[in-house]
Amino acid sequence: MTGVQTCALPICDNDFILVDLRSREEYNKEHIVSAINIPAYSDPNNSAYGEIERIIGEFEKLGTDKEIIVYCYSTACMTGRKEIGRASCRERV
Repeated sequence: MTGVQTCALPICDNDFILVDLRSREEYNKEHIVSAINIPAYSDPNNSAYGEIERIIGEFEKLGTDKEIIVYCYSTACMTGRKEIGRASCRERV
């Protein structure tokens, strides 16, 4: 793919799953090698927080045998990650 930028983590450990929370568009443009995409944004400017059941469902498919590391790029995305985490905890209670 031309125009796609990637970067590799300096870790050779498979004890974690790296999750990119950005939109599919942003993920397809560039992402960390080995990261999977669970978009919390429908596009770079609009959240997908209304799809919280889908997002939580995707995280549940990852299982619990590995650490999950999430990343995104903005304050809004970080706020969304916290909301998703809170909703996930409420569902488990």
